[in-house]
Amino acid sequence: MNAVDALTTVNTALQKVKNDPNIAVSMDTDMLHDKILDSLDCLMLLMELDELCGFSVPEDIDLVAGGYFKVDKLISLLADKE
Repeated sequence: MNAVDALTTVNTALQKVKNDPNIAVSMDTDMLHDKILDSLDCLMLLMELDELCGFSVPEDIDLVAGGYFKVDKLISLLADKE
């Protein structure tokens, strides 16, 4: 998956989680810092990404501490998936 496809996938998942077809993020968005997601939304986003593209969080990564709810870092995980 390339970065553009990964960003589209993140936006699709986010729209489902937030039940808002107009919400969208860019590569420089921090979904926690910008208060787009709360802790439950974070889990739901990961579950939606799993459903959309089979993305599973590596067990050795602390997503919050590692900054993986910053869209650019999340995209790097998705793009590295394949």
